[in-house]
Amino acid sequence: MSRQQKVSETLQELATDIERLSHLAFSDCPTEVREVLALQHFIDGVRDPEIQKALRMADLKDLKGALVFAMKFEAAQQATRKDRHPIRAVNEPDTSNSGVERLERQMRNFLNRVESLMSQKADGRRPLNAGPAVEKGICREAAGHAKALKLISAFQKEVSEN
Repeated sequence: MSRQQKVSETLQELATDIERLSHLAFSDCPTEVREVLALQHFIDGVRDPEIQKALRMADLKDLKGALVFAMKFEAAQQATRKDRHPIRAVNEPDTSNSGVERLERQMRNFLNRVESLMSQKADGRRPLNAGPAVEKGICREAAGHAKALKLISAFQKEVSEN
């Protein structure tokens, strides 16, 4: 039996197939002999020469132990590869602000703008870009939004205290 690890095949898949083939090929042999033969065929079939060398040097008793050792070695190898690309930082949006806090900020900005327009009107100056909308009650609507903002703030304070 000569079985080599395929390019896209994992160590687990190789071990499973070797175990299956050893049961078929060495069914007449005692279990201990079959385990030793499966172990040797697994080591011979591993594609990576470094893993294969490490398996040969380790004092392994069976196929399962060899598989665990090979997987640990492979993981360590991947973690310490010199040719791997450095991890790039990713700028994530600030998720610490909830939707309520974002809405609260937008409302404050809106109210600040409305107050500015109202103070300009009180001074007798016609505010830039205010137009007839301000004169038709948008400012009264903003007062309702201010009340909603106060309710949201009170709710947030109550939640944070509990």
